[in-house]
Amino acid sequence: MGGTVARGIGVGVVGWLAMMIALMPMAGGGIFGLAMPSGVMVPVATLILHLIFGAVLGFSFAKLKGGSTAS
Repeated sequence: MGGTVARGIGVGVVGWLAMMIALMPMAGGGIFGLAMPSGVMVPVATLILHLIFGAVLGFSFAKLKGGSTAS
């Protein structure tokens, strides 16, 4: 199960990077949201949320798939 959770976390990191590099500047927040008044809180909070989402995604996939997913 650890392998799928790690892959899920990887998906979360990729999603976070895409959001910070592409979507955040389009929304007017600057790269990594640093142009926003809250400063560094935006990228840190969204990274934590994306890591949690990725871990839950990997865990759920492992449970739905069944069997050993250690690879």
